[in-house]
Amino acid sequence: MFIKIGGMPRIIEGLRERIISELEKLMIEEGSDLTLRNLAGRAGVAVGTIYNYFPDKDDLLRALFQREWLQTLHRIREALKAPAEDEERVFHLVSIVYEDSKVIVGSMHRRKKLMGGKNREKGPPYPFRPEGWHWLNEAFFPLWEEYFSLSPEEAHRMTVLLASVIPRLIQLFPEERAGNIEFVQSLLLSKIRGD
Repeated sequence: MFIKIGGMPRIIEGLRERIISELEKLMIEEGSDLTLRNLAGRAGVAVGTIYNYFPDKDDLLRALFQREWLQTLHRIREALKAPAEDEERVFHLVSIVYEDSKVIVGSMHRRKKLMGGKNREKGPPYPFRPEGWHWLNEAFFPLWEEYFSLSPEEAHRMTVLLASVIPRLIQLFPEERAGNIEFVQSLLLSKIRGD
């Protein structure tokens, strides 16, 4: 990516990641005004520079979504490295997704505000379009295959379960962490064991 200065493009190393990092911080800071102008100021660039890296807000949210899930997947992989039974592995997996989802659910209204409503041409914002689910499924599949020997279809269902049911449980039953985790864990284990 580049910025044009005096007609010549200038590459700014690490700017894309800095913009995403600042967006991530803005998402969890309730007192901060979540606007592109504020994001640009925090990243030390002009608003137009953000558009050089992210053509629209949807692309910006896509980058944040993918970064958050890749970080979650990294944490899951670290937790699953030690030998364990399926029950313990699933507990670690669900607990990590649960904790990371709490942050996302807590900033959902801010994410929607950044989007400024629904883009009629694209439909719902990323990640709620099919390509968002496809990306998430592809990102999770190696984990399901390696640790639980699931087929692609089973792995896809498990990914949808984690990514959609956990945030909904957090919204509906925010004070019932243990019960929510146990519920999702039992669903996953029954599928893994073929019950």
